[in-house]
Amino acid sequence: MSDEYDVIIKDAYIVDGSGKAPYKGSVGEKGDKVAAAEHHNLKGRGTITPGSYADITMFSLDKLEIVSTPVEPSKHPKGIEYVFVNGEAVVEKGRHTGVTPGRVLRRA
Repeated sequence: MSDEYDVIIKDAYIVDGSGKAPYKGSVGEKGDKVAAAEHHNLKGRGTITPGSYADITMFSLDKLEIVSTPVEPSKHPKGIEYVFVNGEAVVEKGRHTGVTPGRVLRRA
């Protein structure tokens, strides 16, 4: 796998957007492409380039605190500073902005 990619992030927690629990795995990046988006043929996804769509979460692992419970599952975690969905800020400086630019993706 290492010869195929410029960057490999090993033993990462992967959130695939399906609603399933995060799982451990590796993510490969080659040029401006992320392996998972390319593998699933998601056009315009998996790159951080003009005209493409990307979901990015910025946080410090040291400050991350999960505060949701089975009784209150929608409580937002602490320590997440920024979240961008399709290029729009959904969380800025730890606060939800109110925008909801996400959408369901279908395989091409």
